Amino acid sequence: MSYLICSKLDGVKTYMRMRRVPNHLQVKVIKWFDYLWLTQKCSDEEKAVSCLPDKLKAEIAINVHLDTLKRVEIFQNTEAGFLCELVLRLRPVLFSPGDYICRKGNRN
Repeated sequence: MSYLICSKLDGVKTYMRMRRVPNHLQVKVIKWFDYLWLTQKCSDEEKAVSCLPDKLKAEIAINVHLDTLKRVEIFQNTEAGFLCELVLRLRPVLFSPGDYICRKGNRN
């Protein structure tokens, strides 16, 4: 685990002990930090390409993500140009394991 994440986790653990946070919630927080550490590679990847010119970043993004979008059922009959535009608008969002991103039939 990176030093920054470890130090944050230590601070949160101390806070939870002092405030007598229930054990089941402490476990959930610790699992979140484990998950954060595992997924931190994504932010490192973003930093790695951040110094590149926009055109080159776009080419890389299209190369990396276009095939994934093409495999999603709702995008299978979509024009390639639209998918390329969609790829360029993708932004990473981090969710905890078990979080509902959306539910079938949810219109919100």
